[in-house]
Amino acid sequence: MELCDLQSLGDKYPFHKFTIVIDFKEFVPEEIISWRGSYDTPAILYSKEGECTGEDFSRIISNGIYRPISGYKGGEYTFFPDHVPYLTPCDSANNYYQITAFCVSEDEVTLLTEEVTY
Repeated sequence: MELCDLQSLGDKYPFHKFTIVIDFKEFVPEEIISWRGSYDTPAILYSKEGECTGEDFSRIISNGIYRPISGYKGGEYTFFPDHVPYLTPCDSANNYYQITAFCVSEDEVTLLTEEVTY
């Protein structure tokens, strides 16, 4: 899913809890960073702690587009709404997951992921 799709999802469900599921484990989105696998590609940094509402998630995406973000080893990169982000648990990880679908319940949006080939 592109950054613009993810931001729209947050806008549509501002009061829902947002979680990312990777290998059957739940995580919380934190911010957009430069992905270590290719610095000019966005990544959603996630953790096991905290909570994120749709409003928070939309703000995370908004803060990660149209603004220069420093790459892991330097350089400035700007991400745009049509970029597809990877997911990463820290700024030095090099994993290959992307959000490919979502499920909506009464009070939660679950972002589903797939391992992808880079």
